[in-house]
Order: sequence, then C-alpha cells, then structure tokens
Amino acid sequence: MMDNMFSMDGLEEDDDDFSEPVAPRTLNDPIDIQVLLKQMRNPHCFVKIYSSGKVYIVGCRSELDCMRAARGIARKVQKNMGRVKDKVCIRNYKVCNVLATCRMPFGVRIGELAAQYPQAQYEPELSPGLIWRSQDPKCVLRVHTTGTITVTGATSEMDVQLAIEMIYPIVYQFQAPLRR
Repeated sequence: MMDNMFSMDGLEEDDDDFSEPVAPRTLNDPIDIQVLLKQMRNPHCFVKIYSSGKVYIVGCRSELDCMRAARGIARKVQKNMGRVKDKVCIRNYKVCNVLATCRMPFGVRIGELAAQYPQAQYEPELSPGLIWRSQDPKCVLRVHTTGTITVTGATSEMDVQLAIEMIYPIVYQFQAPLRR
C-alpha cells in the first residue's frame, strides 16, 4: 500500500509572481514568504509552490496522482496569473521519495535475522525495527516483529515492489507466529 509520494518539478514561466494567494485553500507560509502552500482535494495532497517556480507535491497515493496534481497546479498557476493563452510547462519532473507499507502474513524474529545478516542494523535500544538498506533498488526497509515492512527512499512503485520481493525470502526464513 502506497502511503505517501513526494515529487518535485519546476514551472517554466517568465514572471516570478507565483506567490500571490489568489486560489482557494491557499496560504502563504509565515516562515518562508517565498512559498505558497496549497491543499488539493483531488488527488488529496499538499503542494508547495516557490516563487522560483519550483513545486513540491507531498501526500499522493500513486505516481499517476502525483503527475495529475502537477498538471493541475500548472493549469491553476497559468489561470490565476492570467496567462491562459501563454504556455506554462512542467519541466524536470521526478518522484523523489515513495513511502509504502507491507504486512506479511506472519511475524518476524528480527533478533535472529540481524544475527545472521550483518548488513542488517538492529538496535533494540534505539528503534523497535530492523533496518535493511537495499542497494538495488536503492531504498531502506524497516522490518518489525509484527511482520510489517516499511519501505522509504524508493523512487517508484516498481522499486517498492522489487524491494519487497527481494526481502520476502529472507524474512520468510525467520517467520514467527503473528504478533499484533
């Protein structure tokens, strides 16, 4: 299940007047006057629009929703600036971070898993989960005794799928009765 997508892109426009709060559900950030915050309802996400044209989108549930939000923001900026006939382009669009959660049908003995695999980091005094840093795909997996695996740092839904498929045979070896 995808919990959160973080993407960034840039709006290419001549004018630097992106920070005028003319749209509904929009406010200026009191800490950083150069940014405009917008909450979107469909897809549900939060958007930061900087006066330089850089846009950060947080909270989408899929890559498609992220792209739809970016296109919607570009059209709203174009309309609110009175540039309907001019072209506002999305450039340098990329998904920077994907946060996803997966629940295994069994619990995991993470103490034994950490003892057998030295690349796994497990410090029960600091964190209840085992940290597994995957190189291909590049992401971080946090494995809990309840069988829940949280994936962060991936750049696509496919990377999340590959990371779960990579870790499944390893955690399957250390399955335990399910704890809730």
